[in-house]
Amino acid sequence: MTRDISKGRRLRRSTAVALSAVTGFAAAGLVAPAASAAPAPQADAVTIGDVSFQSKLSPAGGTAPVSFPVSDAIAISKVTVTAHGPAAQGCAPTASATFPDGTLSTSVSLNLPFAGAGTTQGPNGSLPTGCQPGLYALEIAVTDANGTHSYGAAGTPLAKPLDISVGSAGTYVSMAPQRLLDTRNGTTLRGRGVTTLKVAGTAGIPANAVAVVMNVTAVNAADTGFVTVYPAGRPAPITSNLNHTVGQTIPNAVTVQLGDGGAVQLLNGSDGNLDLVADVTGYYVPDTTGAVYTGFTPKRVLDTRATHVPARGTVTVNLCSQARIPYDATAAALNVTVTDPQGVGFLTVYPHGQALPNASSLNFTTGQTISNMAIARLGTGCLVDVFSSAFAPVDIVVDASGYFVPDTSGQTTDGVLVTGAPERSYDSRTTNHPLRGGYSLLGWGLKPRDWGIGSLLLNVTVTDPTMDSYVTVYPDGAPADSAPTGVGLPDASNLNFSAGQTIPNMVNATVGANGYVDTFNHVGSTHLVIDMFGYYTTGVGAKAAATAKSAAPAPSAAGSTPLVNPLRLPVAPATTAVGRP
Repeated sequence: MTRDISKGRRLRRSTAVALSAVTGFAAAGLVAPAASAAPAPQADAVTIGDVSFQSKLSPAGGTAPVSFPVSDAIAISKVTVTAHGPAAQGCAPTASATFPDGTLSTSVSLNLPFAGAGTTQGPNGSLPTGCQPGLYALEIAVTDANGTHSYGAAGTPLAKPLDISVGSAGTYVSMAPQRLLDTRNGTTLRGRGVTTLKVAGTAGIPANAVAVVMNVTAVNAADTGFVTVYPAGRPAPITSNLNHTVGQTIPNAVTVQLGDGGAVQLLNGSDGNLDLVADVTGYYVPDTTGAVYTGFTPKRVLDTRATHVPARGTVTVNLCSQARIPYDATAAALNVTVTDPQGVGFLTVYPHGQALPNASSLNFTTGQTISNMAIARLGTGCLVDVFSSAFAPVDIVVDASGYFVPDTSGQTTDGVLVTGAPERSYDSRTTNHPLRGGYSLLGWGLKPRDWGIGSLLLNVTVTDPTMDSYVTVYPDGAPADSAPTGVGLPDASNLNFSAGQTIPNMVNATVGANGYVDTFNHVGSTHLVIDMFGYYTTGVGAKAAATAKSAAPAPSAAGSTPLVNPLRLPVAPATTAVGRP
């Protein structure tokens, strides 16, 4: 049975920035006595040359060198550089230099101290300390006789971004779907085999990309198994992205950090041969040139079950109208479901107004109900098209859960993706407590708001379900600073499955005001496995960063608390809420 189944900121910089402003004047006809007249400040013309800085830093902390030439029409007394980013106790990256009287031009070289990321014990568990992973936007302040002039994050915009990425953090650049891998060309993976896929520097993706969004499809499977996608050069994690049976063609969306050489590795977790197809739909860059993410409670934006989609048909969805996302959005997070298809085929989600690409978003067989996540680039008029290749009618359901907008405010801290090696966060099989129908799994022990997390990037898998059902992942609807209750279940779904099936889906899971995410199962019972691939930052900014700086001095990297993997947050026993909220 099937039932369903602001915020941006872009920091701009230029090779050189000049600003002129007259701050002193005499009113017409009024002349002050010469004896009491103070020297009139001159018009200032501050010029900052090309800024050289370390753009990436480990969460273990350290110093980030920043250097640039600066000149002024009047004497410079002080230059300060500050990095604004995720606010946490003990993170205060700032440094300054003072100059002797008469300095009009000088070269500035400063080292910003980034305290290592760690934890401290709070009243409700561990809290972050030090400089947590994320983007830190630089502010340059020049003080002269006319006051302090600020450029970058908290002042006059610069023409190119001055951002330091702590850990693997970035903003999103969407693209029309493009095929990046197809092993059916003679490179089929053998049982337990691994293939390396270079991403950065190919297909128009820049060399500095930190993560990629792909739709990965298993084809021609000779055995039942799974597929794991992970950063190149690292050990294969105990996680999975895709599960398949013999002969099945099945996709799943993947957002994964890039590893050595800007590549990812794909593991065939079966004993038989397997073909893999990967279509890239976007990537993340470690600065503010991309878009930032805002999540919301999943919302149904399309349901064709009353009208049906004809053979080889295309439906168009207006995301700005149906989901009320901003008109400057560049992409949207969509859960796409096909149900009651009268034939075999695939769906392709692509920008309206562009040609149908050689790529797929979802594969299905006759009568199958199946879902897949799509980070869809928006086309003309905030529209996306969904094409069905089937030579028979199908029904299509689309739920929206978030959107990406260009960052134009001058300071990027919210909506930034932070990725790491995939981590298994929850597995109900370890306690043999499957999630019963009509129940919600509450929070599974996380309180991401304490960590500046607005949405979790998850791969959610159901296994051993006893009945045909669906699962919905949603933000807990209880107020801030309260325990999760399970309220707020929306008319939307993330996974649709049949009895006995093992199937995953990628989920951009928005956290509630209290910081919790809940998972609801419709009927029967099923085991849940939740793997975390990253999170989107929230609740931080210049004001919050300033508060954090005044709260505690920045410790040195050597004196910081131990480095904590931000994807391995504290986990407590999960609880359930009876009945549908």
